[in-house]
Amino acid sequence: MRSVECGDDYLCSLRSGASSRLCFGLVHGDCCGYQNTKKLHARCWFFIVFFEEPYHTIFIGGGPTSMVSTCQDTAVGVFLKATPFRHFSRKNVGYLYAIQHGARFIFDFDDDNLLPLDGSYTQQRVLPPLTNTTHLQGARIVQSEHIAFNHHPLMGAPIENSWPRGFPLPYVQEKFSHGTIVETDVTISMGSVSVLQFCADGNPDVDAVHRLVHPLPMLFEPYNHAAKVSTDTIIISTQGALVVPTNSFAPYNAQATLHTYPVMWALLLPLSVPGRVSDIWRAYFAQAIYKDLGLSVVMLPPKVQQERNEHNYLADMQAELDLYFKGEKLLEFLRDWSSNENSIPGRIEALWIELYERGYIEVKDILVVKAWLAALAEIGYEFPTIA
Repeated sequence: MRSVECGDDYLCSLRSGASSRLCFGLVHGDCCGYQNTKKLHARCWFFIVFFEEPYHTIFIGGGPTSMVSTCQDTAVGVFLKATPFRHFSRKNVGYLYAIQHGARFIFDFDDDNLLPLDGSYTQQRVLPPLTNTTHLQGARIVQSEHIAFNHHPLMGAPIENSWPRGFPLPYVQEKFSHGTIVETDVTISMGSVSVLQFCADGNPDVDAVHRLVHPLPMLFEPYNHAAKVSTDTIIISTQGALVVPTNSFAPYNAQATLHTYPVMWALLLPLSVPGRVSDIWRAYFAQAIYKDLGLSVVMLPPKVQQERNEHNYLADMQAELDLYFKGEKLLEFLRDWSSNENSIPGRIEALWIELYERGYIEVKDILVVKAWLAALAEIGYEFPTIA
């Protein structure tokens, strides 16, 4: 695979759409994470690996590329200039690259989330996170009237009242936030899906409060992680997936999520909040608009094993304060929010401005979301239409 040059040449590569790949994976990590992720070049997936130390480097299919841009007079150049180094939101540049190069699915993950291997561990190949790109099989339809959906109980979490990072703490004891399964073993079109969130075994994505009061590791109820479809072929099974009610909000992360083409505009990570908040805010903001498109979030059984990098729980708690103290009111606002804008870009901008006015993000996020939308238009992304 060719490496991509920086500056004006990098912009040209964004415009060229040279790759014919349909599925991209994007990970932000360190040098060790890059070594772990080299095994991910499997089947139809094209993986981009970010790590910014020591030289602000991105590895695209194994080739190093500087991310310094000199093309500041274009929408892409303005966006690149507005995206800081050494920040969680640097992933936004990778999303833009993948979209321009033909991505129909983007797997957004961390370097400590490991997918199952195809064959022996010495083979150093992983199963692609998605095999059937047209339909989701074995799904369970969930019904709930609660504003928030906690998928842990229906996924068989071994801890009573376990909750994912970003789930509002005032709702943890409210069992009707768990929802009820009304249909099982359903096949749904991928065209009705926005984002698919993988659960993680071992050290899953829970907040610092959860980690401080509950034991780890944590293993969800077992499903078939992989299904053998022939003598030589093994795929990841989606049996047991949960389709989130469209009237409920569910926190999904940037650690192991699949994003479909119609919602790639929603990949943008806010940059004014800590990384422990940014991906959850992104998820909640987007779901206020997904409902206008008739698209559902799907929670997948534990396909990944998280071997979590070292963290300071108290530092994590400090970084997560917005989740604890603003999450409940944010969902109430998003539930009642509506817009007369007749385009998705118009609604995104209107929503983010109102979120700024209510103190969930800062003015620099407004500048970045405008630059993001302009860059998407410049590279030819096709926004979905509102019915």
